[in-house]
Formats: sequence, structure tokens, C-alpha cells
Amino acid sequence: MHYQVDGGIILTASHNPGGPKGDFGIKFNCENGGPAPDHVTDAIHKITTEISSYSICRDINMDTGIIGHHEFDVDGMGKYIVDVIDSVEDYVELTKTISDFPTMREYMKGLGGNQLRILIDSMHGATGPYVSTIFNDLLGCVGTDLLRTVPKPDFGGCHPDPNLTYAKDLVDRMRVGEILAVKRKSVEEIVKEHWAEYGRNVFTRYDYENVESGGANLLMTFLEASMNASKGKELSANGVTYKVAHTDNFEYTDPVDGSVAKKQGLRVLFEDGSRLVFRLSGTGSAGSTQTIGIDCS
Repeated sequence: MHYQVDGGIILTASHNPGGPKGDFGIKFNCENGGPAPDHVTDAIHKITTEISSYSICRDINMDTGIIGHHEFDVDGMGKYIVDVIDSVEDYVELTKTISDFPTMREYMKGLGGNQLRILIDSMHGATGPYVSTIFNDLLGCVGTDLLRTVPKPDFGGCHPDPNLTYAKDLVDRMRVGEILAVKRKSVEEIVKEHWAEYGRNVFTRYDYENVESGGANLLMTFLEASMNASKGKELSANGVTYKVAHTDNFEYTDPVDGSVAKKQGLRVLFEDGSRLVFRLSGTGSAGSTQTIGIDCS
């Protein structure tokens, strides 16, 4: 929005297979900065089926690590303009217009000299420079609480998915109470207090990675067909009985532009508010991730 562009192409590590090693993804975000909705990606796909030829531009020698404006004459096709920007600076300046950083910095100082501690692990991904600039430089957070903020092409040899498998170190540090220094309470104590005030709620998630897409799609088709007949059925586990109230393949309607994103996950909703969610991500022939989310009340 700041640069008045029509959209942006994002080159990113992804579970959507692509590239020589099957770990590269190309994504498109619209003019509002958000992911392209289904009707846009469907239109893009339709255009790809109608392409009869394409041209390859010669190599452009340019250091993308230097901020600035660059112009090139490309094979008689006219000027090709490349503006290298500092995206962190732009993001911070925009965030300053909607967030009160001075007040937040004072809050981070804590009460009675007990600095509020926030533990963030960027896993050597693209968020690192944003995290260090905002939380350390502007808000005064403890630098050693901001982990792996330097982006690396191979994520430091780690997997960048922030789940309980690959972010285990973050979970372990939380368990020792580092980010709970102000409250002086354990995670268990705070969770039980939360349950006492708002009601007990438990969430767990299981990811099955590198699943063959054909079998994964077949499983989702089978699940959708079978769960539609489960309304009113009672399921029991650990002495607790859950009654199915509703099942669907979740659709999201954007409240701003009215666009609809379909097939966002199979849901089994129970009468007490608990739910099961089955979701498949990944668009290639291999490397899909099957996610099962369990949310219990």
C-alpha cells in the first residue's frame, strides 16, 4: 500500500514443492498485502493454460544488498526498473502510525525494576530483522531473549516450521519459566488459573509431514464423505462422551471484499464446543503436510 503496487511475488521456502530440492515456493500477495484469494489464483492458473510462448531476460548484474534505484535496458524491450528497499524500515514506520511504541517501551520495563521478558524465536527466517529492530531496538527487550534473528538460506540447518518438533528448544525454555519471570509462577500454575476463570480448554496439533499427495487427498475425500453421516453420533474417550453437532468443509468469507476461500479444512464440531480439524497443505505430488487439530472444552 505504501508503494501503491498491484501485488507482490514472494519467493519463499515452502511445503509447496518446487525448485531443484523441492523446498522452494512462489506465492502471490495482492495489493492489500494479504495472500491472494481463490478467485485470483484461479484466474492466474487459467492464464497459465493459455500461454503459448515466453521470453527469458538476460542476467541482470546487480547487488540486491544495496538500497537504491536501478534501471536497465533489456533487449530492446525498454527500461527495467529495480528499486531495492529496506522493508524493515518501511514496516517499522508504518507500525509506528498504529502502535504507541514509547508507552509499550515503558510497559516492558516492568514494575519495581522487574523487566518484562518476552521470548521470541525467529528460527533464522525472514522475521528476524523485524523482531530485533522492534523488540530490541525500539521496545528495549532483552537481546538474549530474541533467538535466531539472523536470516539464513538453510535456516541454520534447522526446519523452519514452528511446531512442537522443530521449536522444542523454545518450549523447553518456556517450561523453566524464563518468560514468566514477572509473575513468578510456573506455566502449570498460570494455565490452571486461566482454566479456573475462563473454563478448561486444551488444544493439541499433530503434523504428518512429507505425505504422498495422492494418498493424502484420498484420505481427505474419504473423511469428508464419512463424517457427513456422523451428525448426532456419540464418541467416547477417557470417560468423556462427545456428541457430534455439525460437520463441514470450512469456508471463509472475507468481510471486506466478500471473496470466499473454500476447502480450508474438514471440521467435526461437538455440542460442548470441542472440535476436530483435518487440514491438508501442499500442492505438489509429494511433500504434503497432513494436520490434525484437536480443541477440547
